Amino acid sequence: MAMLSMVLSIAIAGIFTFAFVSGRNEGRLKSKRDRALFFTISFLIVYVFGAFLYFGNYYHASEEALSCLNSTEDVEVSECKDYYFFDGYGEDTALIFYQGAKVDEKAYAGIMMRLAKGGVDCFLCKMPLNMAFTDKMKAAGIISSYDYKYLYLGGHSLGGAMAGVFASEHPENLTGLIFLASYSTSPISDNLDVLSLIASEDKVLNWDMYYENNVNLPDDFKEVMIEGGIHSYFGDYGIQRKDGTPLISKEEQHEKITEEILNFIEEKKTK
Repeated sequence: MAMLSMVLSIAIAGIFTFAFVSGRNEGRLKSKRDRALFFTISFLIVYVFGAFLYFGNYYHASEEALSCLNSTEDVEVSECKDYYFFDGYGEDTALIFYQGAKVDEKAYAGIMMRLAKGGVDCFLCKMPLNMAFTDKMKAAGIISSYDYKYLYLGGHSLGGAMAGVFASEHPENLTGLIFLASYSTSPISDNLDVLSLIASEDKVLNWDMYYENNVNLPDDFKEVMIEGGIHSYFGDYGIQRKDGTPLISKEEQHEKITEEILNFIEEKKTK
């Protein structure tokens, strides 16, 4: 809040300073050009401030999630410029993950830790402004730097949609896709394995859009409904505005998510 107050003060001061300087001779803006310039600058200041307010107000990772950024006996966690790497005992399989809109990527550290303990290395991507659309090609750098036999791309909500866009354009680089309360607006190759996890009490997901866009997925995609789960519990950042009331605990939902992803990947390896 201190930062927001400071930006607001600077914005207001900028507007009044410009008005004073422009009209110092007569106490007013003297020409149409002065007035147009004044209103243009005022609009830009207000626009920038509005954007700062919008993107600066995001969902933060819980303390429990943040604790999962610490290495354990089973998983080594390292921070890189573009992602957090959860390196478990597995060697041939990995998941690259995009966060939901305006959600701190670290809110998914708990699920990444669980998956890494289960044998799937995880790359938890960092996105500018906590919005996956700002760098939906982030996976490309990871793909070019590592060599996994089985490589999945996944995401929560908007992050899943952006993962779908990447997979639609670069299917040759991936084994499959994993959607958490999300869908793809782009056609996905039939050569990719797809898992879609949804929750029965999710009030954030646009269900009409979800079912309409299932046509973009391979015919054999797997859908799993987590009974009693909600949108927010696909991560760990509190309860998202307008979400439903959970009928299961966050821990139960995380356990179910981990179980379904690990089982899905193992099934596809042996198909």
